[in-house]
Amino acid sequence: MRLRIRGVDVMAVLTTDHAASRDGLPVLVLEDGTAIGPGDAILHDVQLTEATPDDRQMLRMAGYDSLADAWTAGRK
Repeated sequence: MRLRIRGVDVMAVLTTDHAASRDGLPVLVLEDGTAIGPGDAILHDVQLTEATPDDRQMLRMAGYDSLADAWTAGRK
């Protein structure tokens, strides 16, 4: 999936294979290895610019509802 952070487009994956992942919950990991939790995504005004329906479903399940829902609202 692709995100926009402070005007910069970056690739990201949702994964449990990162030290910031806890209790089996995935975190968004940017291409530089930085993890972004659900609260960070809101705080830093992260925008989802490209995602599959499966990506959006997984984001919601991982607690990134605002990120997934904002993207969906912007696409209608």
